[in-house]
Amino acid sequence: MRMSRWLLIAAMFAVAGLVLSGGAIAGGDKCALSAKKDGKCCADLQAKYKTQGWLGVEKSLNEDGTFTLAAVHAGSPAEKAGLREGDVIESINGTKLTAENGAKVCSEKAEKAKIGESVAYGVRRGAEHLTVSAELGRIPEPVLTAMLEKHEKEHKTAHN
Repeated sequence: MRMSRWLLIAAMFAVAGLVLSGGAIAGGDKCALSAKKDGKCCADLQAKYKTQGWLGVEKSLNEDGTFTLAAVHAGSPAEKAGLREGDVIESINGTKLTAENGAKVCSEKAEKAKIGESVAYGVRRGAEHLTVSAELGRIPEPVLTAMLEKHEKEHKTAHN
């Protein structure tokens, strides 16, 4: 169960079409590097995650462009910052998420998010509105390895 959770969390942050990602929050399973030879996209992703930040959450996209945290990984930057399962992310670094811009804002923020960077999340927790700052961390090696293995398997399946 715990490794399965790691895989889901890692997949959320990993693949090139990241949505609140890498460090900011993440999503997307599609390989934007499909034109590259087998293994090349994983090597590129591995290199990318040497500097890209990791938050450590699973999330689901809401119709209004916000994200609900489905899970917060134990020991992750998200947990340390006080984010909780069920929190709704309404903004990232002051940029409000809407149905029109949510995925784009998340993707852009994720691509730029670096290890050690502090990201401010506008959070709705029940009726309360909070700002929670999280310092993005390095993706743990077991999570990265599992994510890359999963991605490579999916990449090969999609292109066969």
